[in-house]
Amino acid sequence: AVKTIAQTAIDSLVMPVCTGWTFETDTDPGAGQADHVISEKRRDYAEYDRANLLDGLTALQSRVGLLEEAKLIRLDGSGTTNPSKFFWQVISLFEARAKPPVKMTYRAVGSGTGQHEFIGTNNGYMPYDQDFGSGDIPIGSSDYTALNTAGHEIMHFPFQMGAMSIFHNIPGIPKSG
Repeated sequence: AVKTIAQTAIDSLVMPVCTGWTFETDTDPGAGQADHVISEKRRDYAEYDRANLLDGLTALQSRVGLLEEAKLIRLDGSGTTNPSKFFWQVISLFEARAKPPVKMTYRAVGSGTGQHEFIGTNNGYMPYDQDFGSGDIPIGSSDYTALNTAGHEIMHFPFQMGAMSIFHNIPGIPKSG
């Protein structure tokens, strides 16, 4: 009974007359968009969108790979205590914004120790794990020449100026008021 009802429903359907389907063999402008044309070469939007998504994903994977290959850059320094808070603030900003990532340290150990560690006189003019230094006293010309001769080109420049007070006590001179 169900089979008979289904067959009767199918037989009662009126199908539109089709002029016949054609296949587009070349990408002729407008031909693949005509009625009753099956295009071999044209893509629907979903296929186009997937291809663009895959291209974007491939580019993203390549960029992530490059970033993962980039190693953390370490920069260590030491020297005078006076600008240490300034250095630590600048280091914090630099680390937050640097690409590839950078980790910096600065030890406020005093100018003499900072120069000793940076110049490395007793280490064949190789710094003691220092990439930069800071001091109240400029690097002397003999140390500068020795560093350059050893193949360690350095940049030496002033970065900060501050006020300085001089106090004195000369016996026999009255205190001024």
